[in-house]
Amino acid sequence: MNFEQVLDQAIGMLYCRGRLTYRTLKRQFDLADEVFEDLKEELIYGQRVAVDEDERVLVWNDEAPTPTQNPQAETDSESRLQIMCLVVIQLLQRERRITYRALKYRLGSVTVP
Repeated sequence: MNFEQVLDQAIGMLYCRGRLTYRTLKRQFDLADEVFEDLKEELIYGQRVAVDEDERVLVWNDEAPTPTQNPQAETDSESRLQIMCLVVIQLLQRERRITYRALKYRLGSVTVP
C-alpha cells in the first residue's frame, strides 16, 4: 500500500470515528515512526482534516474547508466523495451489511454537490 492509499484510508477512518489515537493509526497501517509523522503532518497541515489533541489523538476537523470556502470546489467534492466511499467500504468490511439508516447516521449531513 502506498502512502496516498494509507492517507485516504486514514482520512476515512478519522471521518468515520471522529477521533483516533496515534497508536491506533500506527498499528492499523503498521507504520514506522517517520512514516507516521509524515501521515500526521499531512492530515493536520496538508489536508487540514484533523487537529491534534494532547499529542496523542487526532480529532476530525469540523472546520475543514468546504467547497463554498475553497475555489477548488471540484477537488473538494471529489475528496469528500472519496472519504464517503472509504467510510462506506470500511463499514461494509466491518459489518458485512449496513442499512440506509445506519449510513445516513454515520455520514450525517455530508453531501456532495
